[in-house]
Amino acid sequence: MKTLAIFLCIILALASAQQKPDLVIEMCRHGARNALSNQYDNYFDPTYYGDLTPAGMRQHYLLGSSLVKEYPNILGVPYNKSFVYAVSDDDCDRCVQSALSQFYAIYLGQGPGLGKDYPTYRAVPLYNSTWINKTIATMDNSQALQYGHTAINIPVVDGSNTLIFNSDDSAFCPNNALWRSQNLNDAKSLAAWTLFGPTINNLNKYGNISTPLDLMLFGDTYFCDLYLNKSLPGGMPYNADLQLNLTYAFSYFMAHYWEGQKIQRETTGWGMIQGIINYTNNFAKGHTKTNFVLYSGHDDNLHAVLSALGIVTDDCILANFQSWWSLKKILYPNCHFPYFASTIKVELYNTSSPYVKFYYENELIPLCNNQPQCSLADFTKLLQNAIGNRNYAQWAQACGATTSEKAENVNIEAGYQVQGNSNWTVEKTAILIMAIFCVLLVGKLAVDNKKHREEIHRISQEKLL
Repeated sequence: MKTLAIFLCIILALASAQQKPDLVIEMCRHGARNALSNQYDNYFDPTYYGDLTPAGMRQHYLLGSSLVKEYPNILGVPYNKSFVYAVSDDDCDRCVQSALSQFYAIYLGQGPGLGKDYPTYRAVPLYNSTWINKTIATMDNSQALQYGHTAINIPVVDGSNTLIFNSDDSAFCPNNALWRSQNLNDAKSLAAWTLFGPTINNLNKYGNISTPLDLMLFGDTYFCDLYLNKSLPGGMPYNADLQLNLTYAFSYFMAHYWEGQKIQRETTGWGMIQGIINYTNNFAKGHTKTNFVLYSGHDDNLHAVLSALGIVTDDCILANFQSWWSLKKILYPNCHFPYFASTIKVELYNTSSPYVKFYYENELIPLCNNQPQCSLADFTKLLQNAIGNRNYAQWAQACGATTSEKAENVNIEAGYQVQGNSNWTVEKTAILIMAIFCVLLVGKLAVDNKKHREEIHRISQEKLL
């Protein structure tokens, strides 16, 4: 009996350790893209302005292939739009293409079929082609598309529908244009310009860089060309140290420009953070059965969330630059500006006491008292504090925006669109039953051991008499 109890408790411990999240929210930056300007790129082709590159497609394909292995309970099944929700920024073909590249890997081989008894001729267009007839001869009804591909729609949204991607857009937050302008010439920016002076002087050999905006554009072009495996701006030769310094300088000024002020850190990520709050809490309450959410956007979308939570800021980027060259040590390993295909993940474990884990680049970030997980209540409070505890009207007031847009529009993209049942799973029920049985069994063994000890004591006393 004792052996059985130990065995069952080991099984229970393993089951708990291997528990999978019930909801996953992924926020990603698009993959590697083409450049946005010819200012530092002599080979710039406007035809491919900002388009996702083959390398960018590969990045997100690999992300998708990893996600399906990490979350087989959520993504290891055929696509069902009642459970999966993906959305992209409206001005970003590369964001849509990145999401599609992920889904191609996630649902490869799981596409729908026509059905065993479906008449094949009905699924053939009237287009008169010998090639169509030859292709049909190689297919069967088990798959609608070859290789089991799944055709998935990725809706796009703009600020008139949701602020998920647009909280930092000066069209919706007019004051942000003023804040950014201030950041370009404040004391911190001037001090950093001096600190990065040697790097900027080196870069000036390959392009005229006289302002932080020039540096940001040069850096953006450099990394686009690097991922395209083409000539670098101005014929610049590859140099690892110079690239590292450029990375730090570019990252610092991007971070400082976008979120250099406290008010920016509290407003620019408002829509995305509000979406996370709504999805996690509505899932826990059983108001939605959507268990995978993908926000495919830009570096500024990710950085707005990361800076609000103090994970990536201009200060820690600068500290890493200084510590690396003085100590060969990175003080803040998770503090780096979002690269191509950078990813934030939020996992919700919908137990009797729901809790959350937060990841950046698949590295677990201890947000609550340096613990690996936060209770859902603490996580929600943390996010609300990060946006200054503002509701929509207060966000609009801080931004100098009108409130003509309906506040509930934000919620359309934030977990209210699907009503479902409770997400209490069979696996959770089995674990609960085992836990109860284990507790009762251990209790019984304790009682039996106590009786056994009392009996031994009684017998020993009789022998003494």
